[in-house]
Amino acid sequence: DKRASSQQLHVIRSAMAESYAQKGEAAWAACCHLSIDDTHAAVVKLVKGNEMELAAALSWALKVRGRGQLTEHLARLAEAEDDWAVSFSLIADPEKGCGRASFEVMLAAARFLGTSYPAPSTSALEGLGLDTSEAYASKAERETDPPTRALYYLLSGQQDKAAEAGLQCLRQVMRAAAWCEEDVWPMMRVMQCVRATLLPRIVREELLAFGFYIGGLRAIYHGYQPVVSFLMEQARQLLRSNTFEFPVPLSLISLQELSYKQYADSAEACNGLQEVASTEWVPNDLRQAAATMVKFCTGLPPQLHCAALTENLVVPSAAAMPSGGSHSAPAYSYVTGKLINGQAHLLEDGKTAIAPGEAVML
Repeated sequence: DKRASSQQLHVIRSAMAESYAQKGEAAWAACCHLSIDDTHAAVVKLVKGNEMELAAALSWALKVRGRGQLTEHLARLAEAEDDWAVSFSLIADPEKGCGRASFEVMLAAARFLGTSYPAPSTSALEGLGLDTSEAYASKAERETDPPTRALYYLLSGQQDKAAEAGLQCLRQVMRAAAWCEEDVWPMMRVMQCVRATLLPRIVREELLAFGFYIGGLRAIYHGYQPVVSFLMEQARQLLRSNTFEFPVPLSLISLQELSYKQYADSAEACNGLQEVASTEWVPNDLRQAAATMVKFCTGLPPQLHCAALTENLVVPSAAAMPSGGSHSAPAYSYVTGKLINGQAHLLEDGKTAIAPGEAVML
């Protein structure tokens, strides 16, 4: 009947879209989704294929929910080219998901003021619906929402107070027994606008440590495997070389990374987890968690498998891991022999696969 035919068409088009995405042809994948009126999936395919301009244009034309994030991303690209007029015009346009006096506009203004410190020119900010620096200084003292308070400090030109307010909030949230990305990301968005070169070294490096660690968790959350180890190691190096008190122990950072790695490289994860489990200075609860994961990775004993999936697996809250590592027909790299997460490039025989980065090197 008609409904069955429609469902079959959706299945076929979705399969075609996934096939195009695996080949790195994000635009064709988006066309497949658009042919069955799935605009959200089309935008997602373009974003994952690094076609940000196309994704933004499509989301603006079709009024896709969340288009403000794409608008902000394009504005940041314009800022990197020092074209602040384009950045402000994009973010201030309500049709593109943000609008005048929005949180995104204030973030962009804070970044602009940081680049021109200590003598910022405010003429470029005219028409954005913003208050004076004195007004924001007064608002910051009365504001109770930590991210908004830190942002007001930035807009008033008080970089040091903004950094301290942000660090105090992050410390408090991350000392809790349970927290997730949504609890810290609003503040990290504001902290990205701080001009770190203006801060004392110890404050700057503590802020960087939070940035690297939370960035690593976000990479885990979104399945960006290649950058996870780099970000986590940068955070660990900063913690080893400084005396500030970080709310997450070094051993837990390592265990979170290794727990994620076991989805991509079980042998490497097992070696790391065994080292954690046998290290005396690691807290006992983390050693037990690592030992449990080792048993799960090595398959000894089998009766522990079900428990190991739900107990002592140390991962960031709400993470779905990994977004790019689960395929009905997994592809292994001809170069490294390891599982390819995300897109894979097929060679002339149609069977041999390599990762896009390896294809560029070849």
